[in-house]
Amino acid sequence: MSANFCVFLHIRYMNPKVMGIAHDYLAANQPDKNPKGRLWMNSFHVSPDKGLGVHCFDTKENMENFLPLMKERIENFATKFECKFTMETGILSPELTKSFE
Repeated sequence: MSANFCVFLHIRYMNPKVMGIAHDYLAANQPDKNPKGRLWMNSFHVSPDKGLGVHCFDTKENMENFLPLMKERIENFATKFECKFTMETGILSPELTKSFE
């Protein structure tokens, strides 16, 4: 397994009751076209007011090209659903990654 480059999107809702509505909005408004090099994405409900999205890319360049698009989209989302967000990047560690399927 080779290293993959990831974007971690942390979202915290000011009003936890909005999270379900925001989730439905995101599910219904996913872009039709997958960004170049994105291998997969996962979304997690961490707590009643927090979510985490993970987007994994094949190269650092493709990940970095995605960042401005994601930032613009999530800034609009944050305004609409009264939430705050942070974005971090990292590398998937092949040595510590296991699939138990």
